[in-house]
Amino acid sequence: MNCKARTACPPTLDYKTEVARNSAQKADLLAKTFATASSNINLTPEFSKRKNDFDPEKEKFKPKGGELVGQSALNVPFSLREYVKVKSAKKDGAPGPDRVKYSMLKNLPDSATKVVTDLYNLSWWTIEIRRPWRTATVFRLSKIGKPPKATESYRPISLTSTLCKTLETLVNDRLKYCLESNQLLDKNQSGFCRGRSTYDHIARLQNAMMTSSRGGSYLCVIFVDLSKAFDLVWTEGLLYKLSLVGIHGNMYNCSKSFVSDRLIRVTIGNRLSKETG
Repeated sequence: MNCKARTACPPTLDYKTEVARNSAQKADLLAKTFATASSNINLTPEFSKRKNDFDPEKEKFKPKGGELVGQSALNVPFSLREYVKVKSAKKDGAPGPDRVKYSMLKNLPDSATKVVTDLYNLSWWTIEIRRPWRTATVFRLSKIGKPPKATESYRPISLTSTLCKTLETLVNDRLKYCLESNQLLDKNQSGFCRGRSTYDHIARLQNAMMTSSRGGSYLCVIFVDLSKAFDLVWTEGLLYKLSLVGIHGNMYNCSKSFVSDRLIRVTIGNRLSKETG
């Protein structure tokens, strides 16, 4: 739409000492590069030691905690009403590997809608998020000003199953309600909170700047950018923190299944890489 041609994949791709020439080799090499972003080799020695010290003890940390507000409704089966509300709010985008779009889910007859709800509850009770739902098809997007032959010059765009993303929303809505009702989130957090926006912090910053300026004082501001913040999330530590605040049962186990054994397959042309985690 901007009259700019889509960047074609170069004749060869390089990653360290490896060179890929055909589409299959390029897909595998990009998959390896993208997977490395979440590797432990990116961790600092101090954090690696902390993880190693924690892992042998993690079996001792079982979900625990007192009764929370909304706890009784946290682990019950999903209702048909919940599912219909969530799917109605979804907007069509690029589908995942199963090619199922949100519009398909919205236009299912009532009998099929109930079947999908039953499928979600089956996953909810058996604590098993199906492997195809935890596998993403990844497309590459070239970074501006980067050498096209280097695999690090491409940003991954992941497409997952809309069925799985709808289930994620069902789980996430319940979890957010529980966390917010029990005031377990920091009062200064704006992202991922109902009725709040990251623009709130911009407004706070502007107000602080104007107040300092009028008062003839200085304002010191520190911005922190965490490298690979999402790529390097420590899943065991995250689950441990969930257990500490009292999240247990289906919500805890399903969350654990969501973040475990995630896989990607990179596509170039009509070629798919091997599954990589």
